[in-house]
Amino acid sequence: MYDEVYRKLRKSGKIPKEAHRYAFKFCRKVEKKLRFLDDAIDALQVVNRIIDYFDPNVSINANLAVLDNYISAEQEYDKKTQVLREIDYIEDLIDEARELGDFDTVRELENELRKLKLELKRLEKEKRIVKKKYKVYSEATPLFLKELPKLRDYQLEALNSWLGRRKGIIVLPPGTGKTIIGLHTIKNLGRNTLIVVPTVELLRQWLRELRKYFNNVGCFYGENKDIGVITVTTYASLIRHKGLLLYFDLVIFDEIHHLAAPKYSEVLEKLDGKAVLGLTSTPEREDNRHTLILSRIPVVYRRHFKDLRSWLSEVEVVPVRVKLDEEEKKALKKIERKIRYVSGLLYSFSEEDEDYRDIIRVLMNLSTIKRIFLSEVKSKIEKAVKLAEKHFSERVLIFTESIKSCELIARKLREESINAQPYHSFHKPLLRLWGRDFNVLVAVRCLDEGLDVPACKIGVLVSSSKSMRQLTQRLGRLLRPYQNTKAVLYALYATLDEWRTVTRLKALAFER
Repeated sequence: MYDEVYRKLRKSGKIPKEAHRYAFKFCRKVEKKLRFLDDAIDALQVVNRIIDYFDPNVSINANLAVLDNYISAEQEYDKKTQVLREIDYIEDLIDEARELGDFDTVRELENELRKLKLELKRLEKEKRIVKKKYKVYSEATPLFLKELPKLRDYQLEALNSWLGRRKGIIVLPPGTGKTIIGLHTIKNLGRNTLIVVPTVELLRQWLRELRKYFNNVGCFYGENKDIGVITVTTYASLIRHKGLLLYFDLVIFDEIHHLAAPKYSEVLEKLDGKAVLGLTSTPEREDNRHTLILSRIPVVYRRHFKDLRSWLSEVEVVPVRVKLDEEEKKALKKIERKIRYVSGLLYSFSEEDEDYRDIIRVLMNLSTIKRIFLSEVKSKIEKAVKLAEKHFSERVLIFTESIKSCELIARKLREESINAQPYHSFHKPLLRLWGRDFNVLVAVRCLDEGLDVPACKIGVLVSSSKSMRQLTQRLGRLLRPYQNTKAVLYALYATLDEWRTVTRLKALAFER
């Protein structure tokens, strides 16, 4: 069996050459564990789980602890967790029966669901009685694999501000260690913890960090339904399985501004009686729905770039003007005429009208088309390539708005013998290889939010939206301390609107 695990690990591309011997030793130890699996456990599923979460940067024992957690989670659940799983399963069946129009089945399933919820209430009542009788006031504390990193001064201030209320949002710029504050919160409270993130990439990032320091870490999304003392899920999974909240006393929302979206905001109604920590760099939203969150979960700590000067790099925003050719000018004017026309239609409706919302959606689509168009103009592609060539020996991060321009820039750089990798929804190279196997990373919007990206000091902004959140995230990529040097962000612009975006960036950089 260990040969199969080792072969799949090698094929997955997760193991650098220098870690092959380490992985081989790890797989030999895995084989001993797999011999003692219950018949009910699918060994192949365990192998796939090993490959998903194997991390060559931590000790063999830490990787084995992840495996132990998974096997024990599959073999044994308490009664409450079993009931929660059954509730989630029945709710999914009800949704499917409704879609098929089978309302007799819906009624039967709803009766079964009521029974399960009564059983859950009974278990909750028993749990409260036991707590009162024996004075057990908290859940079992997670097992620690090793000590957490020490908090910086501002991180400790943020944690103490939150602990004073146990419900609130911490607002810090990108790259200032919001995740580590979350880890210390878990350790301080020692309660069953649910961490909610917007994307699968962020989910995996949290899992990697958690499994360095804690045991009994679960993952609840897609086909993975492993509930641990600490569990990571996505906003989309939580909205489908809202019963999951019943199992946890502490809920951490990473990038909490997502919670204001109409499809997620109903979760806010189910947080009463729980400790809630929100983490974000920009809680404000363009649609002003952030007020819905702030009315229930206030900001308890906020710091800007300028407040953390001693912890962040200096960054200079360098405007770089490029010119459009005649065909590009005509195409851009055509897009802008459509935007002006659609904008004019807004005055005919009130904000409550359905037509008003439809027009807003059309306007947003047109704005996206304009951004994508401006990211693909020839002069910008050429200038981005030249700037990357100028800094070919350093780690360079290029931001763009379309997969086409992302791939094109990376290809042109490779033609110039500069190893560049595109990063978008269909191609995601290992970020830990950046600066070692390749120096230039060309990224679309999927790198804008939340993900831990290695520090770099050279950035090129090919195109961007006017969103303050996106500008903050992109500037934050260059603010992590890097070899005590000044960071430079080249901002390409071809229109007056883009120049205004550059001035907003310069103001952000000056504020720090």
